[in-house]
Amino acid sequence: GRQAEVVLALCPSPGQVLLHTKAFYPAGVYRLPSGGVHRGEPVEEAMRREMWEEMGLLAEAERLVGLIEYRVRHGVESFVFASWVFLLQPQACGAPQCHDAHEQITDFRAVPLAELRAVASQLRTLPRPWREWGQFRAPAHELTAAALGL
Repeated sequence: GRQAEVVLALCPSPGQVLLHTKAFYPAGVYRLPSGGVHRGEPVEEAMRREMWEEMGLLAEAERLVGLIEYRVRHGVESFVFASWVFLLQPQACGAPQCHDAHEQITDFRAVPLAELRAVASQLRTLPRPWREWGQFRAPAHELTAAALGL
């Protein structure tokens, strides 16, 4: 039902980015958090709401890293899905804590920014039935790495 999302590249400390995993992901798979943009919701509002829901943190966008548009086809129907990728700085330090139990987030991990390309590679090479999902999730990590000159 959604046609856009925000992807959150939160840097809790210099040189690091926060990743998360969920109860139903394959073991050892972490990625940048993301969340849907509701119809009519401004993208920056969605970014702030998702930060709170998924991480319990307040942050301001340091910058928009980029916009990824996907053309999704299902049978004869197609639509464009957009991923708005933000680089964020927290307003206050604190441990992330999910405020939406439906998300099933089980862990957060801060990793060096330089690992974003390795995360993307892992996502791109996931075995079936996760392959397409991983290939969909990888570009936001690659875009963030490229925008940071990594």
